[in-house]
Amino acid sequence: MTPPDQRYVIFSCTKALIAAVIWQLLRDGELRLDDTAAGYVEAFASNGKDGITIEQLLVHTGGFPTAPMPPADGADPNRRAERYARWRTTFEPGTHFEYHPTAGHWILADVIEAITGTDYRTVVHERAAARHTASTGSGSASRSTGRVTSPRSAVGEPPTPPSSRPSSASRSTSPTSSARSPPMRSSGSTTR
Repeated sequence: MTPPDQRYVIFSCTKALIAAVIWQLLRDGELRLDDTAAGYVEAFASNGKDGITIEQLLVHTGGFPTAPMPPADGADPNRRAERYARWRTTFEPGTHFEYHPTAGHWILADVIEAITGTDYRTVVHERAAARHTASTGSGSASRSTGRVTSPRSAVGEPPTPPSSRPSSASRSTSPTSSARSPPMRSSGSTTR
């Protein structure tokens, strides 16, 4: 793991890392989208939150978007549990999307701990971060060789071969042309 003096806060970028581990647990059959979070995190069951599902937490429809979690409380499992017990919903869970900036993914972190028996930070590091981190240089790591590849060569081919794309004239006369994105272009030379 990275030494503590070399770490920095990435705020909501951590949601993708937590979600990556949750999706692995779902894939492995250790968790289901319709499981309730309170089934794993008892403190979360209070104040009508007992029916909130893993899926609702992942997609920000849990109903408690303004629930506070100061960084100092998030760092301590007992203080997190105290916060969970006090949180209340502000809308019926599952009825609409509203970004949960400081709440939902903390519960998912504790679900990870409940299932794995390991601190969520260790699990995220081992299952989501370390496996996809190059040891030196920049670019993306090749899983098969461990080498770092050039960011330019990692871009890949356009999704539609040029010969299959409609001509620019047919795109401009199409009734939906304003909704289409321009075709992707490769940023470097390609080989076929």
